[in-house]
Amino acid sequence: MKNAIFLCFDKDYFIYAKACINSILKNYPNYPEIIVCYKSSTIDEELINFLRPIKRLKFKLFDNTIHETFNNNIVYQKFSLFIDSYFDEYDKIIYLDCDTIVMKSLDDIFKKEEFFIVSNFENAPHINVFGNLRNEKINETLQDMYLVYPENEWSMCNAGMFMIPKKYRTSIYFNHLIKIERNFRDWIKYADQSILTLWCQYFNIPISNEFKYNYQTTFDSLDFEKNDLSIIHFSGIKPDKEEFLKWNWINNHDSLKNLFLSFS
Repeated sequence: MKNAIFLCFDKDYFIYAKACINSILKNYPNYPEIIVCYKSSTIDEELINFLRPIKRLKFKLFDNTIHETFNNNIVYQKFSLFIDSYFDEYDKIIYLDCDTIVMKSLDDIFKKEEFFIVSNFENAPHINVFGNLRNEKINETLQDMYLVYPENEWSMCNAGMFMIPKKYRTSIYFNHLIKIERNFRDWIKYADQSILTLWCQYFNIPISNEFKYNYQTTFDSLDFEKNDLSIIHFSGIKPDKEEFLKWNWINNHDSLKNLFLSFS
């Protein structure tokens, strides 16, 4: 059985990807192969110098199939993991947003047998699949696809981490992502996240509340158990930005920023 971790980023997000990869190397010593997908017409020397000495790393460029199917937004590149002819040598693949920090082994995620994704959390009820938008056309389209309107703030997944076993990397599952995107593109608020939420609902895939596997920084505003975290996700304002230290949705600004800097 061969597993992998998949990251996709461009030049602007290299600073976060570097910290993410460094955290894997330090905190997950027996990590599986890391697949780095890079979006750029040129390859920076700094990137190559960073990646070259890393063991068990495969480098690939941004895939135009996804660009042609969805759009050029890099967030959709994760959907290449659903194409049946891609990554055939791997059993299970964990997708990570590059603005994540791996705190410990992810073997427990790889032990899961079904598609695994964690709920989104933002401290505002309007942050949902369709935002505040609701109309008869949305309801009709949902009904035609045997879907229901996501009602609450926990009903949307967070696409910053998911694990996809090989059995989900087929044309049936991929084509339904396409169908959802085309039918709802005029209304969805959060791109890949909104699409994956409706996709999970269609295939009766539960969205997990095991937030230790995707601890979004907005949780920091709550009295939430912070021990035993596997992945910290800098969703929202990034820790290298000046606004991060003033962001009122988190409490421990300095410690979170220092954590990021320790891997940069």
